[in-house]
Amino acid sequence: MMGQIYSNSLFTLIAEDASDVHGGLLRRRPAFEYPLRPLSFDFTPRSCDFDKEPRFHNAVSRSPLRQRGWTLQERIMSTRTLHISAIGMFWNCVELAASEHHPTRTSAEDIADLGQYIFYPRMRCRWNRSQNRDELIRMWMDIVRELNTRRFTVATDKLPALSGVARAFYNDYSSDDQYLGGMWESMLPNTLLWSTRPSPTTSVPSQRWRERIPGIPTWSCLSITSPFLFE
Repeated sequence: MMGQIYSNSLFTLIAEDASDVHGGLLRRRPAFEYPLRPLSFDFTPRSCDFDKEPRFHNAVSRSPLRQRGWTLQERIMSTRTLHISAIGMFWNCVELAASEHHPTRTSAEDIADLGQYIFYPRMRCRWNRSQNRDELIRMWMDIVRELNTRRFTVATDKLPALSGVARAFYNDYSSDDQYLGGMWESMLPNTLLWSTRPSPTTSVPSQRWRERIPGIPTWSCLSITSPFLFE
């Protein structure tokens, strides 16, 4: 249901710095520090304004909302998003990513860092247009890999949090495929090849580091709480 709400919204407001439902949209912006540099010119003195530009990547990749599992679907399903953070506002859609500092475009530096963060709204367009099975597999792998890096208060919510995206993928891509434990039957030869990452303290994943989630088949990479890698 939430997937339909996001996909049919005119645009989605995203409160990047909200740690819970009571967090709200607006934050007091921190003051920026400007290093002083002596300059000398041989022309008539003039005044100008210097503005230290915030980075979209920093605002989104480290935000509390980015860490929460249920919010992944709002980024993928929404066709337009307005991100509100303590360092500024940023927006993107299937055609453009921009900010209050660059209203008609993102800066060149940010483009290099943005990666998946601005391309989520474009993902549905990509899988709608793609006829390449390998590309579709990569897109779905990216989605489940990203989901597994996020936190859930209730671990068994992982598949329900993915259901809206899976339904859209099913309707747009292949109505004759079968959805199995967060994977697609046609992709199983590829998506079964995964392994857990080593724990922070040892080179081998411990039992605790790959704690199982009840109700999800053990062959699915979404059945564990630790990060994983596709082979």
